[in-house]
Amino acid sequence: YFVNVDKAAHAVTIPQLAGKSFQLHPVHAAFSAADKRAAQATYDAASGTFDIPARTAVVFVVKH
Repeated sequence: YFVNVDKAAHAVTIPQLAGKSFQLHPVHAAFSAADKRAAQATYDAASGTFDIPARTAVVFVVKH
């Protein structure tokens, strides 16, 4: 999980996670999600980079 309390979005790169299959937790990605900003969070498998919107808490899960 990630928590970004800053006013700006942040990218967090964790090289050890590159190549893994993460996706935003379905609760955050759902149309009915309470915090619409959370759906803007992304993961780039090539670099292991998570982009976290400002003032947002998000959870990523491994795709099955």
